[in-house]
Amino acid sequence: MAGEEITRSAENSQQPVLVLPTDEHRIRQLEAKREEYKERLAAQAAEDPYKHPDLAQSPRGRMKLAILDRLLETGELPIWDFSKEFIALHEGLLILLGPQEFKSQWDDSVYVIESYCTTGGAVLRGGTGLPDID
Repeated sequence: MAGEEITRSAENSQQPVLVLPTDEHRIRQLEAKREEYKERLAAQAAEDPYKHPDLAQSPRGRMKLAILDRLLETGELPIWDFSKEFIALHEGLLILLGPQEFKSQWDDSVYVIESYCTTGGAVLRGGTGLPDID
């Protein structure tokens, strides 16, 4: 798994594409991580149910969940195209964070999910990492 090619350029473009690993164990870990993100965001939203999700939930957590969810659903993710789709659905985050901070958090979220796919998160610092799955 380590060193497995996880990004490639989309056909006839330089767009990076995140590719789901083929290892079943890693896929189960990623599915469990998706559930962890959902639970964490739900808990954040429950703290103040009247607050808009853009304010109540971690932007980076929402980004990582969206990236991971789509990757698990489709098997690959054209990163630039999906970022435009995400912005269209969550325009408030772009306004709240500003373009540069949004890009920074988006890039970090892509890096985290890519690292989970390639190394199980071994190169990441902080965070909860991938869950242990038997």
